[in-house]
Amino acid sequence: MDQSFAQQLRSPQEVTKLFDLLPEAYCFAKDKSGKFTFANRALLHAIGLQKASELLGKTDYDFFDAALADEYVGEDRLVMQTRETLVDRVWLVPNMDGTLHWYLSSKMPLFDAADQVIGIAGIMRDFERAGQAVGPYRDISPVLSYIQTNYHQRISTDEMAAQINTSSSTLERRFRNLFQMSPATYLQRVRLHAARRLLTETKEELSVIAVECGFYDQSHFTKVFRGMYGKTPRAFRKDWREAASLHTPGGVGKKNPASR
Repeated sequence: MDQSFAQQLRSPQEVTKLFDLLPEAYCFAKDKSGKFTFANRALLHAIGLQKASELLGKTDYDFFDAALADEYVGEDRLVMQTRETLVDRVWLVPNMDGTLHWYLSSKMPLFDAADQVIGIAGIMRDFERAGQAVGPYRDISPVLSYIQTNYHQRISTDEMAAQINTSSSTLERRFRNLFQMSPATYLQRVRLHAARRLLTETKEELSVIAVECGFYDQSHFTKVFRGMYGKTPRAFRKDWREAASLHTPGGVGKKNPASR
């Protein structure tokens, strides 16, 4: 923006109003400590809020699952430390029904007049609405759908590769290039998210949840869960119930798939 023109604006918010006209995009800004300083209407709606005042001054941990918030905050810090923009990073986020959905996220550092980083700004777009940006991902979507439908069963990489008529080695390479993880890791993420949903929404025994989500047994389930989230499924359920008794969960990763 032309500097002389920018100085004539009544307020920087004159420009940010435009973001409310983008229902397919979730726009936000945070200060250096991670507190939200701006969000467009789409983001507010996605995390169950009516007014910006309900969001300002709060952090990811007020709205998102702790494990997901940790990842968001880690990426924010990377952007601020490197002072570089991240473009179209793929994120895997749980929907309200417990299924996983892909989003494309871009973040940039914000600077003050002294060229010091004071925060970040970002935009997150639904995978299915991101147009040409998701072209390379669409070819692999049958694999994602197959995993989502069959995660509770034993699935081999060969079976996944067969969904797009390719070899397992080719699938491994393409999957890592696109999503920075292997097909097996993605399958594990799907199982873990399904398990977390059952842990918070049902009273099923851990052994039952383990089998329903495709793990070998309860021991295997506990080992994988602890490796991902730093606590056992039993401890996770206990902590979630204690937190739920204090307030009603809301937001992305807790009840809705949208942004950060």
